[in-house]
Amino acid sequence: MNTKLLSISLALITSVLVACGGGGDARSPDRPAPRLDPATLRIDFPVTHKLPGLGTNKIEEGIPVRLVALQTDGVEFNLGPELNVTDKATWSIEGAGNPPLAELNAPVRSAISFGKVKDILSATFYPEKTPAGAVNPEVELTVKALFKYNGRDYPVVGKFLVIPPKRVVNGQFVDGPALIAIDPLDSAATVTANYQLLHVLQNVTIRENRTGEAKFCAEYVDKGTRSSVDANAIFSFASYSPDQVNAVATIKNPFDSSNSDKPMGFIIKAIDPAKNCADLYDTDTSNDPNVFAEKTVSLQPAVVKGPIDVCTIVNPAAGVCNTNGELNTAVEPLTRCIGLDSPTAAITEVSVPAASQLQMVAKLHYENPANINQTFDRYQCRAAGLMKWNGAPTKIFTLDTGSGAPTNTLSEPNGTATTISQSAYDAIRSNNSENNSVVTASYTNSNSTTPVTGNLKINLTDSAVSAITIYPLLPNNAIGTRDSNNMYSINLSILQTEKRFIARCTYASGEAPCGSGTVKWTVGDSSILSVSPANTSVTTAKPTTPNAPIFAATTLTATYKNTSTADTVVVDVVDDQLVKLVLMQIDESQNPAVDEFSCLGSGNVSLDPSQQSAEASTGSRRFKAHALFKSNEGAPNAGDPTDLTVYRDVTPFDPFVFSADIGYYDSANNSCVVTPQSGEIPVPVDEARTSPPARFSPTDKGLLEAQGAARLSTMCVQVFTDRGTKDGVYTPPTADTPASEKETLSENGATVLVQPAGTAELADNGGSACAVFDPLLSGDNPLAGPVLLPMLFEFGYYADPLLSNLPSDEIVDAINSAEFPGGGGGGTPPPGLAEIQAIAEGLNEESLAAIAEACAVTQPDVEGFIGSLSGAFEDQDPEAGLAAFQGLVDGTISAEDCAAAFPVSP
Repeated sequence: MNTKLLSISLALITSVLVACGGGGDARSPDRPAPRLDPATLRIDFPVTHKLPGLGTNKIEEGIPVRLVALQTDGVEFNLGPELNVTDKATWSIEGAGNPPLAELNAPVRSAISFGKVKDILSATFYPEKTPAGAVNPEVELTVKALFKYNGRDYPVVGKFLVIPPKRVVNGQFVDGPALIAIDPLDSAATVTANYQLLHVLQNVTIRENRTGEAKFCAEYVDKGTRSSVDANAIFSFASYSPDQVNAVATIKNPFDSSNSDKPMGFIIKAIDPAKNCADLYDTDTSNDPNVFAEKTVSLQPAVVKGPIDVCTIVNPAAGVCNTNGELNTAVEPLTRCIGLDSPTAAITEVSVPAASQLQMVAKLHYENPANINQTFDRYQCRAAGLMKWNGAPTKIFTLDTGSGAPTNTLSEPNGTATTISQSAYDAIRSNNSENNSVVTASYTNSNSTTPVTGNLKINLTDSAVSAITIYPLLPNNAIGTRDSNNMYSINLSILQTEKRFIARCTYASGEAPCGSGTVKWTVGDSSILSVSPANTSVTTAKPTTPNAPIFAATTLTATYKNTSTADTVVVDVVDDQLVKLVLMQIDESQNPAVDEFSCLGSGNVSLDPSQQSAEASTGSRRFKAHALFKSNEGAPNAGDPTDLTVYRDVTPFDPFVFSADIGYYDSANNSCVVTPQSGEIPVPVDEARTSPPARFSPTDKGLLEAQGAARLSTMCVQVFTDRGTKDGVYTPPTADTPASEKETLSENGATVLVQPAGTAELADNGGSACAVFDPLLSGDNPLAGPVLLPMLFEFGYYADPLLSNLPSDEIVDAINSAEFPGGGGGGTPPPGLAEIQAIAEGLNEESLAAIAEACAVTQPDVEGFIGSLSGAFEDQDPEAGLAAFQGLVDGTISAEDCAAAFPVSP
């Protein structure tokens, strides 16, 4: 009893697991897509494995062979349907002899119902008996297919027999259509039909085509008063040729008003080609030709009865319709015409893919007007003057009319159409008023003016997909280059937190982005990587846990909906955090360099040597940000920020922000000093502080531009990552700051002296300030940070507001020439010039030398220094000042020399 209960419980558990998708059942959505199983490869002879040794090398007298295999998803095996890989194999025949009994036809062809096949042809006649009279045996040969799959060779062999052909006695017969319908009232109507003389062979299903050995003739079944000459005029065969494979008959309409309600019978006879058809009909029986075989054919006067059933063939083969407009079922079987469930049942709505060729087909139901029980059906593509096609709406079609741009329509007389491309379909896929068309076939009988009609609604779908390919998507939405090893990296850093990919489908019209909702994205290990969205052509891959990423590789797969068509790449999440950020300046050689001091001409002029000329140029200086990431931390040149093979120029990227503040750069503390050390001096500073002497361009990132006509100040420049508050201000991280919000400050900065500057001709006057200070402050002089930079900052902090409040042109001229109205040059000073007289005089070399000497002594009393500036050189020897400054540059000046050259207030 307990055993029974246990069995029942296990059965219930199993059923629940299966219903819920557990236990790896085939219905689980997580099962991998089926793929070819090379273990099931086999050679298949879809018609017969017996080849008659006729030696004709004709495809119709050969035997087709193909290579097929079942599928597996790794859990279940022998899954259907079988895949036809005939065209992917290398074929050969072994043991065919010399001369060979059998050979392979070179091309692979598409055969009705069988798909792709390779044809084995009879190359040499193999007689029933040897010259000595012995019976030739059947010969077994081997056909071999070599198939390559995932880098391995899979040889597959099959055996077939070459049979000595032996004709069955009285086995000849005429093959061809037995019933031909013609519109009785269309006097110009003609029909073509093919007839063959075939012979049955013993022990094989292949028929010997002996059409080239016979001439074909026609005569009436019921002659009456009608002559056979008339019969051959109606049923006219093409001239005989010994190479003919078919005897082509052109049948003219035999009906008129006197016989339009009666069928007409004809006998088709295959005779000795050396004879004439007339010999069959004359009264002399002695010359009657030998008749190999005959067939009775009925010409049917027909009237189409409605309604018409309509179907369509997608991407039809060449020759899908005969010359008389009838569907050639030998080329395209009726089962390929979608819209017909069977020859007797129809549906009214179908789906066809974008970028496809269509051949519309109308099922015409004919009746004999004299006997409604005599009916037949014909599948017609076109009927000149009788049948028309139209569609509404026609947005899904495109037709090249030869008049320029294609039009959205289908061919009215031929029933042919081309559906729009995949990209065009994507634009209308959700528009139900444009993404379909109702196609109507209209047939007008000759005895009526009212057409018989029938409809088929065609809904457009995504184009048939033969392949799907994953590409990286660049930041500008351009498609990146596909990696030859299908390997991609997410270098997780401030610059990259994710990577975008696009799935492109290969349609009949070419490669294009897969349609929305047609792709499913999956990852191999969801703890490493996640994707979103998961069902569009473009997806974004990123670490599953951004604040605690797993640095490892996993697969990313795009699968086309409801198919096994897929592509897989490998995505590696790499730790590539920012290691070092360096502020760079573009020097006079237009190369990036680390420089902690530089100059910038204010107003409309610059000291850049490349811009020095007789004409003034805009004052600006370009900065860049170079970053070292973890992936290059161990590179040999990791200490050289100018090496862009190791460092990356990150200037253009949003997280990196440049700042320029009134002050100077303190390299010892990697910070900006923005507060003066001296006490306040009564100068109009408030107005000037609202307009800094220089600022970074809002449209050209990294370009520091001078502001105003005549400015004198120092600016502290830095670069940092603005990730947390994103307020444009550097925020030092704390222990609680998340990794994704930590801001990084450049390991260096720069002090920029913004000054009034002139053209090259004035470089010896005010323009020489930069030339005086740059060698000293850009080097390793120990006085630069603690003494000289604070002095320049203090000097400019108070001088700049005074300069900015004076008339610009006059001030620039005065400063650059060192001549001021009311001073040595005479004249009346402009308003406010008196307060800046001493500052302006201090811009020549002698004054700058004195400033430098004063700074070299000790940390002086700034207020007293600035207060005594205006009279500095009235009581001092300029020559002594220059000598002291030169000594300071050379590093040889003593404190005593400096004190003697420039006294500092106690």
